[in-house]
Amino acid sequence: MLSRRPLRIWTYKQSSDGRNITYLTSRCQYDYCYLARTQLHARLALVRHSGRRQLPSFSVPAAHNTPRSYIHNTSTSLNRVAVVTGAARGIGRAIALQLARDGYDVALNDLVPSSSSSRASSSSSSLEEVREIIEGEIGRKTAVLRGDVSVEEDVKALVDGAVEKLGGVDVMVANAGIASPSAMLDISAKEWDRVMAINGRGVFLCYKYAAIQMIKQGRGGRIVGASSVAGKTGVPFFAHYSASKFAVSSLTQTAAQEWAKYSINVNAYAPGPIDTDLTREAATFAEINPDYNKDVPASASATAVGFIGTPEDVAGVVSYLVSDRARFMTGQVLGKLDGKCRPNSFQSTHTAAAYSTLRNLPSLHRVAVVTGAGKGIGRAVALQLAHDGYDIAVNDIHSMASSVNELCKTIREEMGRKAVALTGDVSLDIDVRRVVDGAVDVLGSVDVVSRRSNGFLNLVSSLKPIPRWSQTLG
Repeated sequence: MLSRRPLRIWTYKQSSDGRNITYLTSRCQYDYCYLARTQLHARLALVRHSGRRQLPSFSVPAAHNTPRSYIHNTSTSLNRVAVVTGAARGIGRAIALQLARDGYDVALNDLVPSSSSSRASSSSSSLEEVREIIEGEIGRKTAVLRGDVSVEEDVKALVDGAVEKLGGVDVMVANAGIASPSAMLDISAKEWDRVMAINGRGVFLCYKYAAIQMIKQGRGGRIVGASSVAGKTGVPFFAHYSASKFAVSSLTQTAAQEWAKYSINVNAYAPGPIDTDLTREAATFAEINPDYNKDVPASASATAVGFIGTPEDVAGVVSYLVSDRARFMTGQVLGKLDGKCRPNSFQSTHTAAAYSTLRNLPSLHRVAVVTGAGKGIGRAVALQLAHDGYDIAVNDIHSMASSVNELCKTIREEMGRKAVALTGDVSLDIDVRRVVDGAVDVLGSVDVVSRRSNGFLNLVSSLKPIPRWSQTLG
């Protein structure tokens, strides 16, 4: 079906001071609305060529310089100062290091050293190690600001200290959290309150005082919270932890709506099995509790990708969430970041997030096929992927051949990547086969397929064919 609809098109131009000036123009665009089987053709064609479930091991090629007229400003730092709680180890440490590499000065927070707490003492030395890496190897400024995020005065001091020592607060990552597996009947009121205080009240306080400072500064900002797969689905033996992470999801959505008028975007990440101390503690618990193994599989076999994630995987997601690429995304709990494929698990996630989440992971590949790339979102995606170091197979319908050829020329001459124009109708199986075959013949492989349809970007991975699906779709 061919529909004619007016679209508002936003364009960007960067001024001499580095800020983005936004212009609004409007035009009409013809959108092709295809049957659901269009997606099936692309998926099956990719499976036929890949013939593999495991990802190749080569790394991402270096990005090439790209004129800013083609894409958004890709600087990952909106301004310059980020606060990261729970930064001494695990996910918090990885986030702090990633944001420093992205160009932020970082205020590092974790517990105050205590003779009665081995974890607090360990966190103190680990926090100093993170500081030394950021200042000595990465070359960014840091401020070590210890405190308990469940204590209001400590959080106030954290934000005030970041302002005093680094000049402001532009990003707050409320990452600090605790958990220990326990059957619900064995959880004491004291333990319940401790988990809720750190994971729930701590996030609330970080959100609140960061927002107060950002509003005072008048330049907006990014706030990111640590939810969990357990904050979307209840998890046995983690009742207190799961309840606290549901609270984070709710706080994130509420704060996003209240603070959008101040240009403050609020989102959260929801990881599943990640290689951290918490995961190892759960594994130890499983050894002495056979019911845990049965009800809460925490091994690589429990994920679709066949491995447990790393803190750096989550840090890549946060890098996107605080970047200007996420300016249109707020109130989202990004995930479930656990390698599992579930119905609707990404239904509320801004489409660019799905792309950029994958973009930030270290194992992406070299050749991307982008359909519907003659104009609009498809064109922008093709240019962005080329900027990120991909060779591009550009597809659109035959009537868009001139636009597709012009795009290929731009990618080759101005961005230094290989590009091939492959016209065809993606609702036709034979055309999709030709597109994939052409990409393989000219560029050597197909590692990413991006399909643009009705305003949504779907990243297609290798899926097994579903028997009689095509017959059902008729």
